[in-house]
Amino acid sequence: MKTQTIKKGLISLALCLCFALAALVPAMGVAHAKSAANQDPTDYLIQTLAAMDIEGENFVADATYSHDLTPNGLEYVFSANGENGYALMLREEDAFGDVYYDITELFFDCDSPFANATGKKIYIAMFTYFEHRDGQFFDLTSNNVLTPEQIAELGKDRFNYFGGTTPTDVNEEIAYAKRNNSSYDFPNGLPSYGSAKVNSCGPSSGAIVIGYYDYFFPNLVPDYSTTYILNNRVRYYPQDTEINTLIESTLYSDMSASNGVTFSSYKEGLQKYVNRNGYSVSYTSVMSGSSFDYSAFKSKIAEAQPVVFFLNTFNLTTGPLGYNNTDRVLMHYYTSTHVMTGYGYRQVEYYNANNVIFRIDNYVSVSSALSPKIGYMRLNDNMKIDHAIAVDIY
Repeated sequence: MKTQTIKKGLISLALCLCFALAALVPAMGVAHAKSAANQDPTDYLIQTLAAMDIEGENFVADATYSHDLTPNGLEYVFSANGENGYALMLREEDAFGDVYYDITELFFDCDSPFANATGKKIYIAMFTYFEHRDGQFFDLTSNNVLTPEQIAELGKDRFNYFGGTTPTDVNEEIAYAKRNNSSYDFPNGLPSYGSAKVNSCGPSSGAIVIGYYDYFFPNLVPDYSTTYILNNRVRYYPQDTEINTLIESTLYSDMSASNGVTFSSYKEGLQKYVNRNGYSVSYTSVMSGSSFDYSAFKSKIAEAQPVVFFLNTFNLTTGPLGYNNTDRVLMHYYTSTHVMTGYGYRQVEYYNANNVIFRIDNYVSVSSALSPKIGYMRLNDNMKIDHAIAVDIY
C-alpha cells in the first residue's frame, strides 16, 4: 500500500459530524494563537473557550503521541452547554526550555475521535487519528493496520506546510451544449511571488498578502512600493531583490519556516511583521468545522480580504479553455502540503442538449507560489483544506 494513497484516504476523515464555532480562529488568531509560556494547558483551554463565551467543565486530559511514540500534546474531553466536546493541542518547547500549547482542533456536540482508543493515541496530522496497541498501529476509522514505516512517512509532514512537490497532470475534456460562466476577482488581483528556497510556501504567501496590502498602506514594505499605475490600472512590479529578501529572510525568520510553517507560526510571523511596521492584522476563519465554507469565503472576497489556504493535497489549473462546445482543462494534482492565497472565484455551469445543468465546477482564484503562479484551485477535486483564513491588515 503506497503511503500517498493512505494519506489521501486519511486526511479527509472525521469520525463524527460536529459543529465548530466559526469565531474560533478570530478568537485565537491574535490573542490566543498559542498559550503563554509555561501556561497550564487547562487554563489555556478555559481561556480560549471564555473568549468565545463558552463555559466548559469536567475537563479530562490524556497524552497524544507522534509517529515515533514520543508524547507530542494533549487530548481534552469536556462538557459545554450540556454536550460533549473535545480539544486537541500540541506541545512545543523552545530553545530556552519554555513550553507552549497550541490548539489544533476544538469541537462541540461531539465525542473525541480517540474515544474508543485503548492504546496510545497517535495524532500526526489534522483530522487523522491512529492508535498504537499490541505493537501495531491502527487507523481508528477503518481499523486497518499500518506498518511503522508507513506511519513514519505520514509523520514526516506532521502539522507543517512545506510547499508543493511534483504534481500528477491530468487532461480533461468536458463536452456541453451551453455553459454559463460567472466570476469575481479583486480589481487589483494579487502579486505572483514565489521562491525556490526550501519550505518557503508560507513566507511566499505572507509576502503576497503584504504585497497586496502595500498598495493601501504604502509603508507596509518600508521604502518600497509593490505597485504602479498603468493605463489607470494598478499593477504589481515583478518580483525583485526586495521581495526576495522579504520572503527568504524576513518572513522566513518571522514564521520560523526552516521546517515548514505551522498554522500558528504563519499567523504569528505575519502579525510580527505587520506590527513591526506600524499596522495591525486580524484573521477570520472561512471554515465551518472541518469543512470549507464557500459562502463565507465569497463574503470575505467581497470585502477585499485575501484568503490564505493551508492545504493537505490540492490541485492547480489555468482553468477551462473552450473550443467547439468542449472545455479542455489541464489539472495539476499535488499530494503534498502547501500554503497559497485566494483572491476570487469562478463558477462554470454546464448544460446538456435539453438545457439541463449536468455539472457545476467551482474554482478559487489563487496566487499559488507554484506553477501556474496565477491560476485556479478547483473545489471538491482531490484536495483537503485544513484551514482557510481571511487576512485583514489595517
